[in-house]
Amino acid sequence: MKKIVAGLLIMILSACNSSDNSSGTSVTLKEKVMNDLKGYKIVFASPHNNDVENNSDIWIMNPDGSGAKNLTPDTDGDDVYPEWGPGAHYIYYTSTAHEGAFELYRVNVNGKKPPKQLTNLGREVRSVSVSADNTRIALGVMSGDSTGAEELSEFSADLYLLEMGTLEEALEANELVTMDDLDVLLSAPRAGHLWFEQPCWAPSQDQSLPFLAYSRTAGYDTDDETESVWIIKADGSENQQITKDDSMPRWMADGKHIVTFGFSVIEIETGGERKLRIDGLNESAGSASISPDGNYVLFETEDESRKAGLASVVYNNDDAAVTNPYIILSDLYAYEPRWSPKPVSDNSVPSSKGFTKQVTVFGVPVKATAGVSDAKLLHAAKIMAGYLDNDEDGVPDNIDVVDALVREKAVLMMFENENEPGTIFSGEEDFPENGQDLYATETHPEGSGANGFDASLEEVLHLITHVGYANVYPDVFGESGGSDIADAMDIARGGFFETIPDQYPAGAWYAYDDETCDYSCQVTEYTYWALTSIAGAQDYDGRLEEIQQEWKLNTREKVEQNDPAVYKSLTDPAYSIPLQLPDGHYEGTELSINLL
Repeated sequence: MKKIVAGLLIMILSACNSSDNSSGTSVTLKEKVMNDLKGYKIVFASPHNNDVENNSDIWIMNPDGSGAKNLTPDTDGDDVYPEWGPGAHYIYYTSTAHEGAFELYRVNVNGKKPPKQLTNLGREVRSVSVSADNTRIALGVMSGDSTGAEELSEFSADLYLLEMGTLEEALEANELVTMDDLDVLLSAPRAGHLWFEQPCWAPSQDQSLPFLAYSRTAGYDTDDETESVWIIKADGSENQQITKDDSMPRWMADGKHIVTFGFSVIEIETGGERKLRIDGLNESAGSASISPDGNYVLFETEDESRKAGLASVVYNNDDAAVTNPYIILSDLYAYEPRWSPKPVSDNSVPSSKGFTKQVTVFGVPVKATAGVSDAKLLHAAKIMAGYLDNDEDGVPDNIDVVDALVREKAVLMMFENENEPGTIFSGEEDFPENGQDLYATETHPEGSGANGFDASLEEVLHLITHVGYANVYPDVFGESGGSDIADAMDIARGGFFETIPDQYPAGAWYAYDDETCDYSCQVTEYTYWALTSIAGAQDYDGRLEEIQQEWKLNTREKVEQNDPAVYKSLTDPAYSIPLQLPDGHYEGTELSINLL
């Protein structure tokens, strides 16, 4: 996308091109790109619910268009201009979620944490790029807030650098980056109508003074508008034009070539330029991005359809007899699709991560470190089996839920104590997306009581509902606003709260207060409290006193009488939800420990 008018994206609704432009070659090309780029992802912006009249969200998908996932489904405002961090752990983008100018945000690709606002500049952040060594962020920033502006020609845009260390210090202090934290790289008086934006760092291994490619536009949003692509070093030296009448430069992985919006590939050292040839493209297609292996080009199709297109890299001077049709990867609208710089974790947990033993329950692994006793590992595995096979006949009660757990790589990870995960995983980006932790210190095979609540009843259930039921029945158990369970939770909390309120309304019987828990997490916890109360887990001496500041309906009768909405959903036999509390003595099938 090129322009933002009045703070909103220009989105054109029209009939779409055929989803297959290649009569017989699309499947072959999809299979080939998935094989060649296994583990790589594509990021893009797309209108919420694929409706161009809605604000846009940030999405990722596989190179063949499968596995599309919305990373910012619950944010208000437009989420645009996505760019990968160099480790492929974070997506950086700009958003109006705070109800003002477009500010800088980032979100983890595993979706376990809500998006994080990074800046409060009071100006439109037009574009972003993170250096290959993760030490600098380049930002294209407008000279003001264009919200409500009739013409963008009233503004200019400058290039700024933000040191990553400065950003991390601000985050640690729970503060936002301001204009005072930025270093200007390129600036021009507003009267010149010059725009410096769309920065893209070179992937060079030598990052001491890397090059930055960018677009320079004169007479922006006027009849005399001209565009050109330039490169500049991080200290402002060697500023040089490399092509005219083009924009949106993207470095290729070799660090020697740049591909532009208009499908030109420019060799930096010689200035040589070649044009990509893609058969059947409308002239308005563009925003090219070449895959890390150099074999595929990703782009936006024509303006009317704005889908993610894919073709092989073929140049105009290549064999003219070789056809090079393109395919459309997905029915989703896709603005500025971009390749990840490296494979994204498949969210599985290799045994080398420090886990030494495992029990597999209907295809779902329960892994443990050496400090976890065999008895506690087996106990947690039997709790999982008891939830999934509540009648203990050796067959899962809801095979669709089990299939979802296996397909989404759900894993229960047992650690000796709460300090051990930090010795195994380097941070949240290293933690598996659909992994749930459980500590031996909180696992009580003898049952809940004076020694504490048996946390295996909670953590195992979190995994089953969050990864299983929420995926299989999104309208009922989905963990975003509008599902039956979310609507019931809003009643239980006395209203809709996207984040934790300072104080819950009087009469709320669910008042979870962990500020790190986003709306989806709140639904997960609510489901646990309601279901385990129905099943009898919360009804023993002294338990209500322990939990009533968070949950007041600790028995089946209280839930049925005071929270009929959640009671109806959880007891509906159509979903085969476990209503008998597992006790760790599962006998449906034999479970055994395997050494890793």
